[in-house]
Amino acid sequence: AQVGARELHGDIGAFVENAGQWTPEVLFARSSGGITTQLVPQGLRLGAFSTTSEGTPGCIVNLSFEGSRVDACVHPEQATGVLRSFFIGSDESRWRSCVASFRSVRYEGLYDGVDVRFHENSGSLEYDLLFTKAADLLETDSLKANRELTAKTSSTSAAAHQSRPKQP
Repeated sequence: AQVGARELHGDIGAFVENAGQWTPEVLFARSSGGITTQLVPQGLRLGAFSTTSEGTPGCIVNLSFEGSRVDACVHPEQATGVLRSFFIGSDESRWRSCVASFRSVRYEGLYDGVDVRFHENSGSLEYDLLFTKAADLLETDSLKANRELTAKTSSTSAAAHQSRPKQP
């Protein structure tokens, strides 16, 4: 089941945990500006929904962190205090209430010595790379290839490659 923008209205920009109301690969989801973001292991999925399409995604884009660890610990940060209920379909066993939302979600150990934090900033989704004291950007094994941290983006019609930000 896709996570539609209408399922996430209110407290726009917050990440809502998946308490069983969506398919298991979705860990957290948020919606803002007509875009629904699903955090999944090793990356995220973006869906643009048309207001006239009954929640059918107009475009889905997948972003994955190449070479990242599959066992990264994904956990929420900064609870918003807002609880939601999901009454999706007629199967009451799938209904969920008191589902928490959070300001950010952290992928701990996505790479050796590197965490990634997803958060909202002025209505836009952002992610930060967080380096532990032990991490050396140029010597971390998972980052040695071409001295880049890469994110691979794909959709049904195109693919893109994002290099790590340039050091000031």
